[in-house]
Amino acid sequence: MADVLESSFEEHAQLGNQRRSLIPIVAKNISQQLKTWIVGLWQVDDQRCVRLWPVEPTPESLGLEAEISRIQPGSVVQAVLQNSTASPNRTIVCAGSPLAGTMSVIVALDSENRSIDEASALQLSDLLSDLRRRELLATLSSNSQKSAQIVHWITQIHMDRSETERLHALATDGALLSGADRIVLFKRKSQRNWEFCCSTGTDSFASRSSEINQLRARLVEAQEKNESTDDLFPLSPSGSWEDATYACVVDASSESSSYAPNILRLLADQFAMAIDQPNRKRQAHQRSRKKFIKRMLTAATLAFAGMIIIVLLTMKTDLKIHVVGEIYPVVRQQIFSPETGVITEVFVEHGQQVKQGDFICQLRSDRLEVLREQIREELISTQARLAALQTISPRMNTSSVNGGLPVTVEQSELAERVSSLEEQLKLVTDQLNTLTIRAPFDGQVIRERVREELLGRPVQQGQFLFQLIDPKSDWEVVVRIPERELRHVLDAQTEEELVPLTYLLETSPEHEHSSEIIRISDATEMDSTGNLSTRAWAPVQDDQPFERRLGAGVLGRVHCGQRTWFSVLTRGFSEFWLRYSPF
Repeated sequence: MADVLESSFEEHAQLGNQRRSLIPIVAKNISQQLKTWIVGLWQVDDQRCVRLWPVEPTPESLGLEAEISRIQPGSVVQAVLQNSTASPNRTIVCAGSPLAGTMSVIVALDSENRSIDEASALQLSDLLSDLRRRELLATLSSNSQKSAQIVHWITQIHMDRSETERLHALATDGALLSGADRIVLFKRKSQRNWEFCCSTGTDSFASRSSEINQLRARLVEAQEKNESTDDLFPLSPSGSWEDATYACVVDASSESSSYAPNILRLLADQFAMAIDQPNRKRQAHQRSRKKFIKRMLTAATLAFAGMIIIVLLTMKTDLKIHVVGEIYPVVRQQIFSPETGVITEVFVEHGQQVKQGDFICQLRSDRLEVLREQIREELISTQARLAALQTISPRMNTSSVNGGLPVTVEQSELAERVSSLEEQLKLVTDQLNTLTIRAPFDGQVIRERVREELLGRPVQQGQFLFQLIDPKSDWEVVVRIPERELRHVLDAQTEEELVPLTYLLETSPEHEHSSEIIRISDATEMDSTGNLSTRAWAPVQDDQPFERRLGAGVLGRVHCGQRTWFSVLTRGFSEFWLRYSPF
């Protein structure tokens, strides 16, 4: 037995892998020396039966599991294989030895061609149990040491180390702790572009070498298929390719490799968390900063809104009503046609200065001419009849002539008729005299192309002909105040104070002029835009001389006194609400 153990130790040492179990070598050498003496070797506890050697069941060991589970440590049992095809009614000797706790080691010995005593069987089972116990202790010690190394590595990887140092730690220490031959790490540059970072034992691989290109192609293929294996997987906290910055490719193809993918996965997860930790801190800091900024902005907005409300409700400003209008001379008159007729003469031109009583134009009315002739003829005939009656009346009595009216009555009627016709003739003559239009005062004729537009043209009674102004007289501003704003102007106007008006001329908007409204019309009119407005008049002051042009456009502001900012800004809404609200 000692020779078998010595040769087994030498063989185990020559294999050069200390992780490999010594028990299969010892069991194989004993079986060879004893000519298949050992049929099988098991490790048994209360819950399961684990085959230690051979790994695959042999024909001689088939059907022994039921017997193995009932063998107590320190006992020897002979089992008869009645259904064995190799040798019917074959007897197998099974011996058990304690291992640790409820675990035991059971060895099955073939006794086909020789007899086996119980002491030898127990001695052999004790030897194999001791070897198994030593392996378990060595494994426990190795696992404890590796666990300590893993904990130390995890602690180091989460310390303030650079990303490059963490990559090299995973490539070197990860291979040592997981048993992988080589770990190659890649970094994502774009969706399908991965760049070589480092590898176990070296970081100087050519980024375009054939080996790296093959690994990169495998990586891209796995990413497209969204696959993850023990030797190729993304390095991300979620384990997904979507948010992975790095990827790991493992080489564990050699026969001597004892690759533990679960350990590498643990290390890779810790690496991904360490890499993502600054991002999480930065994101948490950004979230905290955004919340702080949001709160500060909210507080500042509320404070600003409160200040604005206080200002709107307490501070006052001028209420200014925007108006439009024109400027005109105070002395002006529009000349209209006194009668329906035809203009036969025009004696003036546009802009011509005239004196009071000067001829401006002449009209002809055929209706008045005919009417005058008719009245004149009737007057002549009536006067002739009256004269005849007056001649014969002294020689006649008061009786009627030819059976008609009495002479005195007829004379009276004819006299009244003559008087009426004379009055009518005078009125018609006066109307004909008005057809000659004269200047009512010294001034200037205003009408473009007055001759071309009036001479020889028929006109209707009351039709506008031209305008006569006195440019030397005072001028005034005529503005139109919108109906919805009129109440503010009326409230501001008192008997002691007039409402100020500032305005700009559209022809010279660089200068601002000021005045006061002296009169507001009592009537509301519809302006050219279709809106209701009221006219107001203000004199033109001479503080800033400017070119006075008839009808020049004016843009003005009527100052209606002090109001709070809130009332000034919301007056349009309040008026709309009062006008259209159903309540």
